[in-house]
Amino acid sequence: METIALAEVAAVLADPSRATMCLVLLDGRAWTVGELAKAAGIALSTASEHVTRLVDAGFVARVKQGRASYVRIADPRVAELIEHLAQHAEHRLVTGLKSSLRVKRLGFARTCYDHLAGVLGVALRDGMLATGLIDADGGLALTGRGREVLAGLGVPIGTGRRSPLRDCL
Repeated sequence: METIALAEVAAVLADPSRATMCLVLLDGRAWTVGELAKAAGIALSTASEHVTRLVDAGFVARVKQGRASYVRIADPRVAELIEHLAQHAEHRLVTGLKSSLRVKRLGFARTCYDHLAGVLGVALRDGMLATGLIDADGGLALTGRGREVLAGLGVPIGTGRRSPLRDCL
C-alpha cells in the first residue's frame, strides 16, 4: 500500500540526526561517517547506525576509496526530495537570531546538491546568460565560449547529466 511506503520513507528523515546528515550531504561531496557524526553532534557508533538506515532506505550510498569509506547522496532524485522537504521546512517562522542568520546566509550563497543556488548562484546564472556563456534554450548548457571562459579560470566543468547552473526552486 502506498500510504505505508510513504510513511516509511518519511520516517527515515523524521530523526533530526539523519535529517542533518542528509542536509550536509547536499553539498555534493562524499563524507566519512565520522564527519557526519560531528556535523550531527552524535557519537560515531550512532552515526554508523543512522547511515545504515539511510543506505537501507536508498537515500545514501557507501563509496569505498582505498581503506576509506565514504557516504554520498544516492542519486539526484533523493537530493531533490531532500531539497523540497528542506524548502518546505524553511517556510516555518524563524524562532531566533541564530536561525535567522543561518537562513540569510543560506539564502545568499550555497550549493544545492549538484548546482549553484541562493542569491549569488542566481546572479551568476543571470550574468552568464546575459554574456552568452550559457544558453537558456539549451537547458542552461554551457556555450563554447562559456567552456573556454570557465576553463581559462580553472573551473572544473562536470560531465554530469544536469547542469551546475539550472533553475532551482
